[in-house]
Amino acid sequence: METRKRIYNKLADKVELASEKIELGLIQDGEQAAEQLLDIAGDLSALKKKIARDIERIDDFDEKGFQLFKSLDRTINEIEKINKELGINSKIPALSKMEKAKQAFNKAQMIKI
Repeated sequence: METRKRIYNKLADKVELASEKIELGLIQDGEQAAEQLLDIAGDLSALKKKIARDIERIDDFDEKGFQLFKSLDRTINEIEKINKELGINSKIPALSKMEKAKQAFNKAQMIKI
């Protein structure tokens, strides 16, 4: 009976040791995962803050660009009206540049984010 008890105690000690090793391994895995998650969280936070600033800039450019577009459109229409009244049929180079600017803004507006 005494031999059984010693064998049982040795087995119990080995099981307890194995359990502690498994627990220690789980803790180490958890700590590594936590460190990686903290790194990802920091990078994600910084990236989202940068994107938020960029979106603010985009909105500002959109607003200013649209105002300039409308102003330029009125200017082109006025120049064409005056040219028509004066009987000028040829396009002046400045009008071409203005139209290209409007087209460039339209193209920039069509880019999907």
